[in-house]
This record gives sequence, structure tokens and C-alpha cells, in this order.
Amino acid sequence: MKRVLIILGLLSISLLNYSVLANENIKAANTTNTSSGDLDVKITVNPHNTNPLCAQLDFTSAKKVSVAIKIIGQDGTASDIDKHFKELKKEHSIPILGLYPDYANQVQITTYNKSGKKIDSKILTIKTDVLKEVYNKEIEIIKNDITALDNRLYLDITSRVAFDKFGKIRWIYDTEREKIQIFRKTLDGKNLLCLQGHKRPASVIILSLMGEIIEEYPYDYIGRHDVRELPSGNFLVAAGDSAPGAEDIVLEIDKTSREIIKKWDYREILDTSRAHIYGDRRKSDWLHINCVFYDDTDNSIIISGRHQNAVVKIDAATSEIKWILGPHYGWKPEFKKYLLKPINFKQDEFNWGQHAPLVMPNGNVFLFNNGNYRDARKKYQGKAHSTVVEYKINTDDMTVEIVWQYGKDRDLYTGARGDVDFMEDSGNRLVSFMAKSPTKSTPLIIELNDKDEVIFEAVFDRDNKRYRAEKIDLYK
Repeated sequence: MKRVLIILGLLSISLLNYSVLANENIKAANTTNTSSGDLDVKITVNPHNTNPLCAQLDFTSAKKVSVAIKIIGQDGTASDIDKHFKELKKEHSIPILGLYPDYANQVQITTYNKSGKKIDSKILTIKTDVLKEVYNKEIEIIKNDITALDNRLYLDITSRVAFDKFGKIRWIYDTEREKIQIFRKTLDGKNLLCLQGHKRPASVIILSLMGEIIEEYPYDYIGRHDVRELPSGNFLVAAGDSAPGAEDIVLEIDKTSREIIKKWDYREILDTSRAHIYGDRRKSDWLHINCVFYDDTDNSIIISGRHQNAVVKIDAATSEIKWILGPHYGWKPEFKKYLLKPINFKQDEFNWGQHAPLVMPNGNVFLFNNGNYRDARKKYQGKAHSTVVEYKINTDDMTVEIVWQYGKDRDLYTGARGDVDFMEDSGNRLVSFMAKSPTKSTPLIIELNDKDEVIFEAVFDRDNKRYRAEKIDLYK
């Protein structure tokens, strides 16, 4: 075992120096207890043996205090991660997140009384271990104009590694369970919403930032592409009866009963006989739902059917189709009334093999347009390229126009995977060209501000395929 020395200075009263043993290969968490007067302290490094870049501080103060922590960064104040736990209490359990690997991390701990007056401020030093080889991913920072106050991390949902704007790994979920993917924060911002769906039964998993599984919701389907939390607390998942990837069903799982309470079967909603991008090679994978999105403005569900080059919106209550966004070839007459008509672009500029559609606050649809299979009609002669596109849809006259796009002039291409996110707090857009491609420019993560300026660009684990990237705050 490697000895990790942790030295804690005075908080409101003196604490003893102490040391703890930490080894990522043992199952039991490593803790040290010490006491001074009426104050008992317990420090646990990697308490759930799943996140070697975290620790937990537990102590009792003589009086009710609030506690602020700051993980002091390696790259100046712009790399600091801080949080003030404002609740006044005597019993404290403080999560410490965002530590660096193989480093003597400096963590400042400050206590305040009920008037907000500082009582004391001291430094805790936590020496962490070297990361396992599997988590030593190469991160190339091409551009970093992120503001000093933005200390959120960029998370690769497949490898479950998150790095800061300086390219330093500061969070990991290390698990022996296979193929758990982290999709996004839960709606309350406290935990992570995950999916393990490569075999039956699949599971929705609620994971803490400390690496603890809070809740698990198994269900007897398969499907690995997406999970969403509804305003009710229930979950929407893309699912299927057969092999992973062949999702053509959406399920609602009740958070309380843990039962499937509703099913939308797209074999009954869409045309299963319409030609899809893989043809006879993968007959069962005719739709390939790679994204589900709930639009609470009209109680509807939007799915991305990659193999149909179609984004489809249905009424959640009736399953009636509201519109279909995508090229118009091959649809039977009864579906043509749902096809959105382009008014400022050609059929070849529709979404082809797309991923990750979402509805923006302005009501527009934002998605990652992979752009492959544009030759499905044997008419496209252009060079393969991927873009991210914002579409404005007019349901009165069933038209659609492109109001914003990015990537067309950069010669970027990723034939599979990819992601977009719109950050409402800043108006920034996060774009992820995440699969290995002929351009050798991916997995590429780009953040643009509301003036369409690239303010962050990084290449993560260049030669390995990835799925999506998210930007997360370690502390809400």
C-alpha cells in the first residue's frame, strides 16, 4: 500500500495531524479517526472505491457553523474549485471533489458563524495516487478562453473521465460494472443520470459525484443510447427487444413503483418498411433511436431515428405524429403530411444520420448532423462533412428553416456518434465530434459563445471512438 499523508490544520479548534492509507485495489474505504477535545474527525479518501479523485471530511463542531472549501488549482485561481455549504450545523460531512491525480492537493477549509463572520481558515493537504493506465487519456487543449469563474468540467460519458479547461483530469468514475454511461446531471443538479443497457435487464442508475450508486431501476429491455429524467421524476429511456443499438421503443419508468407505466412502440407509429441506411445488412435495426427528448411545452416526445435520417415528434398522450424533420425520400403517402418542408435549404442539407436533438428555450430544434448517408438517393456528390444545426419550425404551415449552423466551413466529419448541448445560463453551445474519422480531428470538443466565437477547443483521446461529451459542475 502507498501511504497518503493528510494534514488538517485548525478549524474552529485545534485538530491533530493524521495519516490515512489509500489503495484503489482494496474494497473497504480507508479512514482515519482522530479527536481533540469535543471534536471528532473522520477523513475518508475515495469512500466508495470508485472515485480516486475525491475525499470526504466528517467532523463535529462545538457550535453551529457553515463550511466553505476550495480545491486550489494547479493553473492559478481560474483552476480553483470552490463551494460554500451554507447550512449552519454541528455535524458536517463535506464532499471534496476535483482533486488532481498523483499530487499533493491543497484544499482550503473555512468556517463561518451564523452572522457570516469567518471563524478560521486552514489548509488540508491530500496526496493522491497515480491513475490506472486506462484513465490516463491524452487531452490536447487547442484553445481556452473560458472565463476564470467557470470551473465546470468536460465529461466523456463513455470513459467516465472529466477534465478541466486546462486539460487536467479531475474526476473519474472507476467501476468494475460494464458499460455504464453517464448522460447528464439529474434535474436537481445533485447527481448523475446513467444507463447500463447493453444487455437485459437494462438499468437506469442515479450516481453521486462521489461515486456512490444512490438508486438503480432495472427493466426487462435492452438499449444503451439515451435516458432522460422527466419533470415528474420518472425516466424516459430508448429501448428495444433485440440487440443493443436496435432501439425502436421508448419507455416511461415510474420512479416510485419502478414499473414501466407507458410504452411508445415506434413499430406502430412509423413505417418499418421504409428503406434505412444499412439496408439488408441490419434489418432489425431499422430505426436506431439514439436520443429521446421530452418537450414539456406541449407534452411531446422527440426521438432521433438515425437509420431513418428522421427526427420525429409525437404527442406523448396520444402517440400521434406532430412532425417529421428529415429528407423526404421513401415515405408512404400517409406520412407525407407530417414532413416539414425546407424553405431556405435543399434536401441534401437536411439531417442525415443525426444525433442528440433538443429543444432550445426559443423553441428551435438543435442537433448534431453527422451528414453521412446523404447519398441514400444516389444524387449527392459532395464531400462528407458534419455540422451542428439549429432549425426553426413553423407548425402552422409545416415548414422548417436553418437559422444557425456550425462546422460546414471547417471540414469536420464524424460518421457516427456526436452531441450538442445548449447552456441556458450563458447561451454557449457545446459541440462534440466524438467518433474517429478520416479527418483525424475527432474526438473533438468545441464550446462556442453567444457571439459564435470558439472559446474552447480540445481533442480528447484522439484515436478512440467516443459517444457524447457533457459539461458538468461538480458542485451545484
